Amino acid sequence: MVAVIAVLVVGVLVAAVLWNRRNAARAMAGERFELDHSVDEVSRALAEAYCSGGNAALNGFARRFTVAPVKASSFRVTSAIGDVGHIRVRPSPGGGTVVEASTDELYIGRQPMVRPRRPGPWALSNAVVHVTYRALGITPNAGRMKRFQRSVGRHLTHQLERHAPV
Repeated sequence: MVAVIAVLVVGVLVAAVLWNRRNAARAMAGERFELDHSVDEVSRALAEAYCSGGNAALNGFARRFTVAPVKASSFRVTSAIGDVGHIRVRPSPGGGTVVEASTDELYIGRQPMVRPRRPGPWALSNAVVHVTYRALGITPNAGRMKRFQRSVGRHLTHQLERHAPV
């Protein structure tokens, strides 16, 4: 019975690591979508949705991602634990605008916010978990980054519809 449980635990751990790597690969690949608006309109809508106002501050607090403009049509995305990505807006060859949201770097290791400040058994167990995460290449925010990238299109569409002439 103990052997069956041990095999199940190892199987679950292997599946979790593979699932995390798949999410990391998808987050690094990013999302790409097209909109029927000009580059200026889409860039302005991105800035309004993610960079200014109370809604942007609430989104940054709730999702733990901040978006900052780099250029007129380029934005830098950072997470609370150190993941880095970008959102680029460029003209589409067929008219309209192409928006690309992708990840440049994912933090590997245990989330830093939960690390204890004092030595002891809790600190030792956290250090062991962190080293294990690093050895296996586990990125704790990969899925969250991917969901954020997918939500950019939805938020942009909503923001553009709000400011569309009636």
